[in-house]
Amino acid sequence: MEIIYVFCMFSLLVSFSYAAVQDFCVADYTAPSGPAGYSCKKDEMVTADDFVYSGLNTTGNTVNIFKAANTPASADQFPGVNGLGISMARVDVAAGGVIPLHIHPGANEVLFVAEGTLDAGFISSDRNTVYVKTIKKGDIMVFPRGLLHFQVNVGNGTPVVALASYSSARPGLQIVDFALFKSNLSTELIKRSTFLDFLQIKKLKIVFGGSMNVVLVFAISSVGFVLKAANAMSRVDLAAGGDVGLSLCIYTLWQTEVLRSIGRLENQTEKNVGDGENGHGLV
Repeated sequence: MEIIYVFCMFSLLVSFSYAAVQDFCVADYTAPSGPAGYSCKKDEMVTADDFVYSGLNTTGNTVNIFKAANTPASADQFPGVNGLGISMARVDVAAGGVIPLHIHPGANEVLFVAEGTLDAGFISSDRNTVYVKTIKKGDIMVFPRGLLHFQVNVGNGTPVVALASYSSARPGLQIVDFALFKSNLSTELIKRSTFLDFLQIKKLKIVFGGSMNVVLVFAISSVGFVLKAANAMSRVDLAAGGDVGLSLCIYTLWQTEVLRSIGRLENQTEKNVGDGENGHGLV
C-alpha cells in the first residue's frame, strides 16, 4: 500500500514539474484542434506577435436584430492564450440593444463596463432565481460558468462598450434564440417543448434563418392569395370575360403574391440576422 502511495505522489510531482517548465503553448493553426485546445507551435516558430492581439480596438458590427456585437479574443483568434486558461472579448451594444440569453459552457465570465449603462443578470440553475443589477461605467459583474445570462443597454441612447474576461481560452458561446430558431430543430419539437404557436415559430425561424419546410412556407404565404383569388372570382363577370379572363386574373394574383413572399423572406432574414463573420456579430 505504501509503495502505491509513493508512486502516486511521484507521478503527481512529475506532472506538476512538467507543467511548470511549459511556459506557454502558442496555438498551431496548421494542426487540428481538440477538446484540450490547439497543438503547440514549435518554439523556433513562436514570435512576439503571437502574444499580441489588436482585434478588440475596433467597434463591433451592431447592425443586426439585437443591435449588439461580440468580438472574441479566444484561442481561435489569439494564439498566445492557447493553453493558458484565459481569454477576453469586446462587447458592443448600441442604443436599445441587447445581448440575449446565452451561456458560456466552458468558462466563468467577469464583465467590465468601459462605457454606458447595462441591466445585466443571470439565472441560477437550482431555483431559477434571477440576479439582476444595473451596472455602469467602471463596474464589473461576474457570471458563473454555464448559467444563462444577458445584458440590456439602458443608457438612454448611449452605446455600451464592455470587456469580458473568461476563465478559459475557449469559453464557447450558445445563444438561446439561435439554438431554437437558427437550427434544424423541427417546428413540432419546438412547439411541444416551448408551447409557442406554430405560426410564431415559423416567423422566428424566418427571422433567424432556421430550417424551414418550403412547402409549408408557401402554404402559409398562399393564404392571402386564396382570399384574394376568391374575392376576384366573385367580381369576374363570367358572361362577359369567360374562363380565360378568370385564369389570367388568378395567375397574376398568384405570381404577385409568391414574388412578394419570397422578397419578404429574403429581406427579413438578411436584415434581421446581421453580420456574424469574423466574430463581429452574435452569430
